[in-house]
Amino acid sequence: MSVETGGNKNIIEYLNENEIAWMPINLEVTKTKKNTFKKILQVYRGTHDMPNYKDLSNKKLVLERQKLVNEYEYIWVDTRFINQIDVDGDVDPELDTPYFESVSKKKRHYFISGFYGYNKNRSATKWTNVELLAGQGSYASKDCIVYNYQLPIADYTGNVEAIVSNDDQIVNKKSQETINPNISSMLNEAFGISGEWKSNNYESSRCVAIIPSHKTCLVNKHREHSAVKSWISIGKASCTAKCYVCGERKINIKNNSQLWKQVKTYFEISCANDNCGYDQVQDYVDDYCKENDLMKKDGYMMKRSDQCVIEYEKISKYADFLDDLFRDAEPPLKKTYKKPSSKHNLIKYLDEIHTDIRILKRDSNIVAFSNGYLKLREWKFYEYDLNKKYAFTGKVFIPLTFDTDWLTSNWYDIDCPIFDKIVKDQPDLRDKDVERCFYGLMGSLHYPTGYDSIKVVPYLFGASGTGKSTIVSVILSTFSSEIVGAINYKEKTFGKSAFIDHDVIIDQDTPSNMIEQFGKTDFQKAVSGEIIAIPIKNQKQEEQHRVVQRMLCCSQYTQDVQDTGEVIRRIAYFQFRPVQSTLCSNLEEECIRTELHKVLVKTLLARFELIKSYGNKPFHEWNIPYFDSRVDDVLMDNNYIYRMISQNKNFRVRKGSKYGFDEFIVAFNDHYRGQPNRPKKPKVTDVMFTKMGLSVEKDTICKDCGKSFAINVKCCQNHSRNNKTTRYYIDGLYYKEESYKGNEICYKSKNNYSCDISSSEDDEE
Repeated sequence: MSVETGGNKNIIEYLNENEIAWMPINLEVTKTKKNTFKKILQVYRGTHDMPNYKDLSNKKLVLERQKLVNEYEYIWVDTRFINQIDVDGDVDPELDTPYFESVSKKKRHYFISGFYGYNKNRSATKWTNVELLAGQGSYASKDCIVYNYQLPIADYTGNVEAIVSNDDQIVNKKSQETINPNISSMLNEAFGISGEWKSNNYESSRCVAIIPSHKTCLVNKHREHSAVKSWISIGKASCTAKCYVCGERKINIKNNSQLWKQVKTYFEISCANDNCGYDQVQDYVDDYCKENDLMKKDGYMMKRSDQCVIEYEKISKYADFLDDLFRDAEPPLKKTYKKPSSKHNLIKYLDEIHTDIRILKRDSNIVAFSNGYLKLREWKFYEYDLNKKYAFTGKVFIPLTFDTDWLTSNWYDIDCPIFDKIVKDQPDLRDKDVERCFYGLMGSLHYPTGYDSIKVVPYLFGASGTGKSTIVSVILSTFSSEIVGAINYKEKTFGKSAFIDHDVIIDQDTPSNMIEQFGKTDFQKAVSGEIIAIPIKNQKQEEQHRVVQRMLCCSQYTQDVQDTGEVIRRIAYFQFRPVQSTLCSNLEEECIRTELHKVLVKTLLARFELIKSYGNKPFHEWNIPYFDSRVDDVLMDNNYIYRMISQNKNFRVRKGSKYGFDEFIVAFNDHYRGQPNRPKKPKVTDVMFTKMGLSVEKDTICKDCGKSFAINVKCCQNHSRNNKTTRYYIDGLYYKEESYKGNEICYKSKNNYSCDISSSEDDEE
């Protein structure tokens, strides 16, 4: 039952009668100390979802939320089709149209229509402190009254200047309440409708909106709306039919070229005269890219995919794109473009200027599937709204269907026959902890370093033909090629620039000296998500960059770098060995084609399990025997002190024992004598001693008596601060000599360390 009082009606009933979308919202309105109002939008109490005014285009979601109207005091009103004039100051245009009062100031919100093709959600009008709402949601109390509800909503189609242009502003009159009858007749014949046509033109748009008076949809000709909700958007380079309800479709102007040529000439958006220069050619490129929603990335022009509303795909390189564009352009434009300087300048323009044609930036938190998209951090899946134009692009599009049951599954329950077979064929990966670690670290590549406690690089190594390259190729396919970078090891100065503009670093053929080329300290910082200096070409100053990109390496070899344990603790080595396999030769393509979505979800779920199991522990404290043994192998290969002590049968690590550092140097040199690439002798400050539980200590002793020297304690009659020396010993290292008796080896303990220095021949005499 309507609440009517002499031309007044409840707003919700009025909105329903006029097919204006609305939904209840959790809005908190408070008054500040400065006597102003503060409006804070909050999440819904039950679902904890944060509403967005763009949700008003989702009819199914709107109907669900309208059921909650009794739980909230305020509503959000759609302004896309039926617009609003928002009075916020002392000036009131006093329009002859229905209106309601605002939530806080009780100023008028007038209902109007006619702003077809307007590309701003909110903008200023000809009146001071009065705004036009043409897309942005409008707040209202659910109990407020619509005044003058019996009046028709004022229609400004063809007369938009009456709202958005100042009185003293000269406007090119492309907005017309009635266009040329001949043009109207030709358009009616082309679309099979009748009636007059109007036009809107805005300074902020390069296109002209042509609006019919017939209610038949121009996008879906089999549908008739309750009001005129569709129009034609025509510019220099394209023509599109658009509808508030049915979306949009491209119009092929070649099929009726004479009509569209006359339309363009009538609205003065063609380039029919010979006075055409470079500026007109550049404007044509801008118009075409804007009208067709094109972007650019790494020298390629990108278009929105036909398969996915939040995916872009490559068209061609800049030069090829321009050739194709101007091949069918109007003769004056084509003639100007054929000048070599024009093409050269256009390519330079696309490469360096990004004001009108934007660079494609992918959202690293979103993965697109054929039936919706997954937000990784929130771990929520959303179905597509085909009538909504999304402003973001996913990090990758996987053309397979996502199963929402996976959101609550265990990682080991996701069956990936091909991928799992490759992994389980490897004997080193059959251990449950190692397998979980392998899948989890693959999943961690999709989250920036520092977002969680995982700070380690998965490193696949082994002979060729073992499946490691197939694994990496499948993982690569879970990212778009534009966001995957590689370190240029040949370019020692500028080789790290991939960290600046890529989301992940994946190297399918890592050289064994990668860390040496990268810089051991910088590698440690990069894995830990710290700041490193990255030199950039043509820049005088290095860029200080906090590394958030994960890394994945693949090679036939482990890293050949002198390591005291600081490097190996940041690398998870997975060895791949040759095995007998019954899989077909095209398993990589088959895996990507049929189960890529499952591989991605399985690795992401395994990452959750890793974090749950190990919390904030660093990788080297996970206590997985496979990786602990790998640490010993790497240190044996790359640390000379560790190798020497491990291989020498006479040395033992014993608590309380001491061994002279000079004697250790002699034994060290004897051990490596005759070997190629003989290592440098150890230093007393070498941290490898500490890593092995040893420590290098020093004794300050008197040269005469050999006792410990103290400046204030007289040790002998020759005590003097200038009569002392220092000797170093290794605390915790024990030496046991071996001798032979018959065929048996006998060990004899040796006085490992003595501070006595009176053993020279001169002293004995």
